[in-house]
Amino acid sequence: MSPLLDGRYYDIAHAYLVRDVAMWRALAGAPCRVLELACGTGRVAIPLARDGHAVTGLDTAPAMLAQARHKAQGIAVDFVLADMREFALPAPFDLVIVPFNGLRLLLERDDLERCLGCVRRALAPGGRFAFDLQMPRPDQLAPGDKQFEHRDPDTGAPLVALYRGRYDAIAQRKILDIEFRFADGTVATDHLEQRIYFPQELEALLAYNGFDVVERYGDHDREPLGPDSSQLVMVCHQRTSTAAS
Repeated sequence: MSPLLDGRYYDIAHAYLVRDVAMWRALAGAPCRVLELACGTGRVAIPLARDGHAVTGLDTAPAMLAQARHKAQGIAVDFVLADMREFALPAPFDLVIVPFNGLRLLLERDDLERCLGCVRRALAPGGRFAFDLQMPRPDQLAPGDKQFEHRDPDTGAPLVALYRGRYDAIAQRKILDIEFRFADGTVATDHLEQRIYFPQELEALLAYNGFDVVERYGDHDREPLGPDSSQLVMVCHQRTSTAAS
């Protein structure tokens, strides 16, 4: 199994990632119907369900969903194995969210537009679509290596992960080749590509696909978006009439 798609490893490697949860909880507000795309191990979906929301979490990775279901025991969350480019769910949702760079998994413009079409069809009248992405910055896109120490999800032993990154400026893709070095000498490799979306590009694609951006923030404290912002958070409304299909 790909270490990146092992839900146990994912939770260990991303244990630091907690600050955005409060923003999603505040954005959801009073109990409503929430759909999370690329929900992973339920890091956001489970707290929202604890708040009383009717939550559906969608992901393409069975191992991630298995970890989510394990963590959600006793908490009502509907986890669904599906592709965010081609899903159809019966109940309309008041809020559709894509946290933590989930839209970057949509590598081509057609992928994003197919996803937005599904979101339009999933939203209830007056519903909102919201997502956050790390703000693209030149220092983050420059080629380079980074090394992190995590924990082996099976043994708890130290696990070294070496990330070798580069950026394809034509395809707008950040490409990571990753080497995992386990304490017993075992080495596993993985590969990750993410589409880098820029703020003005996203606003244009959203408008073309029938969405109006009604709120923009520069971090998870919902501070105003500015040139030095670390995050790009957008909250959108679907237009009541649009030529987009």
